[in-house]
Amino acid sequence: MAEKSGEAVESSDDPKSAGGGIVELLKKYGTNLVLFSSVWGLGYFRFSALWLLVVFAIGFWKEKASSKKTQTVNLARKIMKNERESVVHVVGDLPSWVYFPDIERAEWLNKIVKQMWPYVEGYVVDMLHNTVEPAVRDNLPKALKNFRFEKISLGRFPPRIGGVKVYTDKIGRDEIIMDLEIFYAGDCEIDLSVKAIKRVKAGIKDVQLHGTMRVELRPLVRKIPLVGGLSIYFLKRPALDFNLTNLANVFDVPGLSDLLHAVIEDQLALFLVLPNRIAVPLMDTTSISTLKNPMPSGVLHINVLEARNLVRRDIGILKKGKSDPYGIVTVGQQSFTTKVIGNSIDPTWNEQFEAIVFEVFGQSVDIDLFDEDKSDKDDPLGSLSLDIFHLSKLGQLDSWLPLEDIEHGDLHLHLSWLLLSDQRADLMQESSVDVATKDSPFSPAILVVTLDSGKDLPIGRKASVMPSPYCKITVGQKTLKSQIQHTNNSPVWEEMYTFFVRKPQIQELTIKVFDGKKEAMIGDLSVPIKRLIDQPAMDLEQPFKLNNSGPHSQLKLRLCLRALKTSSSIVATEADLKELLLSEQPEEKEEGVANPDEADAGSDVKVDEGKEVNNVTEPPIGESRATNTKEEDLPHVPVTSSGTELRKRNNVESKSASPNGRIQLSLQHDNGKSLLYVTVHKAEGLPLEDSTHPPDPYVRLYLLPDKSKSGKGKTEVIKETRDATYDETFNFSCKKSEFSDRTLDIAVKNDSSLMGLTNPLLGALSLRLDNLDLSEPVTEWYILRGDGSDEISSSSAKGSSWN
Repeated sequence: MAEKSGEAVESSDDPKSAGGGIVELLKKYGTNLVLFSSVWGLGYFRFSALWLLVVFAIGFWKEKASSKKTQTVNLARKIMKNERESVVHVVGDLPSWVYFPDIERAEWLNKIVKQMWPYVEGYVVDMLHNTVEPAVRDNLPKALKNFRFEKISLGRFPPRIGGVKVYTDKIGRDEIIMDLEIFYAGDCEIDLSVKAIKRVKAGIKDVQLHGTMRVELRPLVRKIPLVGGLSIYFLKRPALDFNLTNLANVFDVPGLSDLLHAVIEDQLALFLVLPNRIAVPLMDTTSISTLKNPMPSGVLHINVLEARNLVRRDIGILKKGKSDPYGIVTVGQQSFTTKVIGNSIDPTWNEQFEAIVFEVFGQSVDIDLFDEDKSDKDDPLGSLSLDIFHLSKLGQLDSWLPLEDIEHGDLHLHLSWLLLSDQRADLMQESSVDVATKDSPFSPAILVVTLDSGKDLPIGRKASVMPSPYCKITVGQKTLKSQIQHTNNSPVWEEMYTFFVRKPQIQELTIKVFDGKKEAMIGDLSVPIKRLIDQPAMDLEQPFKLNNSGPHSQLKLRLCLRALKTSSSIVATEADLKELLLSEQPEEKEEGVANPDEADAGSDVKVDEGKEVNNVTEPPIGESRATNTKEEDLPHVPVTSSGTELRKRNNVESKSASPNGRIQLSLQHDNGKSLLYVTVHKAEGLPLEDSTHPPDPYVRLYLLPDKSKSGKGKTEVIKETRDATYDETFNFSCKKSEFSDRTLDIAVKNDSSLMGLTNPLLGALSLRLDNLDLSEPVTEWYILRGDGSDEISSSSAKGSSWN
């Protein structure tokens, strides 16, 4: 302790520390002075008070966003230092059954990364200066061409590898493939500057990144170092966040902040998101082009057909509002957007998209639905992630799938997996070669163009003026641009591009070469695609002479035409769908139930495929609303809750013949405390609000004849569903001698919107206590009546009493 006190005294005498204190004082009081001056100026010049509200709103938003980011960064750094203690502090002791069998922890790898981190910084600095900086400069306007990195520091905190998954099945014998879950929440700081009228500086710090990085080791050889090359890339865009410094703070406002994040994420994707990758040959005999530009694995045809029962995001007055849904489909770096369907919760799109898949293992097709809001940020309507590997095994899928991360909603998709074939016969079968299929919205083939290098490109009038060439590659309506190779008349690109081909016999490949310094064309060439059809394996690799260029100017290309061949398909079972849906967790068998068929009929539900599964669980009892009773004072009343099949929800088929549905209740009386406990588990098969819209049900309870607050209970409202789960317990003061005079009155009602015109009553039930045996807890299903009949009715699938 004495040593620490001495250090503190010594640091307080440091002139730098004193200077820092003065700066902090100036910042504190200077900010207040500017604030008061702004308010005085608005009044003096008679500006509207709305300007003051706008300033305060922006300041409040920045303060809130900054506080949230700071908390996130601090938590992430604590997790990086001590993962177990931090996680346990947030979520409590983890149960022993929480594990991931195919993902392993690798603490030894984190220790290696920590030791190597100072040396990694040198490589990153070199890459940013030599690769990223020229690429950003090439995409900026001429007035901002003086862009450069001023300071690059990765800080003290290295990234953490959360888990490692090594693939052992369905891969080649000469390769190793593994996925690393990367967490980075470091104190890095990157400053950059741009010279317009004068040089201005901006920067980012506190970068947070989370994603799955794939590492491929191939080919394996019999010589040291045993591996021919290394490839690194992200399967999909990683989650990225950061704080802005210096002049970049002006972008830290709503709208501009999202735009800046999108630009930086795009630049990251150009280097590290599939199909882009970092390739490092480890042996002289390994071709970097083979590592960097492997052939695609296949093509995915995606047909987004329709959705149903989506959440209503818009507000209605006379009736419930609806949504303006649209979808975004993402496969790796490829993204597609559907049209917006206005004012609908059951939209029909029927739109088709084609996506080239470069890696089958670990990659997914992600569909996100949104409600378009022209005045604010679009609201999410649910999402879906499908594993492409399992989809490739199915061949085709045409199914309704439940959306996740939302209360309800389903999406109808038709997906097809197609293989790549180098056989001319397959191309003829798919497209008849001579005439492209007019009815199909999909292409019969793809063209893979590998731009290897250029040679003897024309130079300027002065022999010392070398060009900075880049290429524009066009097939049909799609044009792609290569990277600029600065000051080089024999550039090496080693870049690969893919195009869908609708008419192989008619279309052609066009390449134009430009000088990036003058934006002038220095050569071009055209290759008819039909030329590839008669080549062996439909491949052509050779130098092509440039037109309108130097006498010996040429480009070296590899052109591969591949037919899209439909794979064999199988009928998807329930197990296949569970594997396909990435968020679906393995289902655990209920203890004490040897066979689902032997389970009580009151706890069975049916999924879309018609298979019955047991869904009896025992979650904590819901909070009492009738009387504030502590949970430890409640007797043990078993609770049933709907389980999860195909994610979080089921389309439950009501077993009641009543048009008003049925309700499941647990009843028990405690003689010692003179309390009646009523647990409302769930209601099923409730009537629709109108012909198409589900209600917003809640349950109201009275212990008649008492209608005071102590004799009343009400559950929470479950939005837009016919099958609601509550699991809430209420207690009512009632002696056993009073049973003959007491009736439990239950009504299931629709929480109607403002000025709603529909009948709020969905179903009712009256139970006379003297007709019930409540000496032990009783759990049963009861049929709901439209008028609340006094008759005690249970469904044919009668619930069993709990012991």
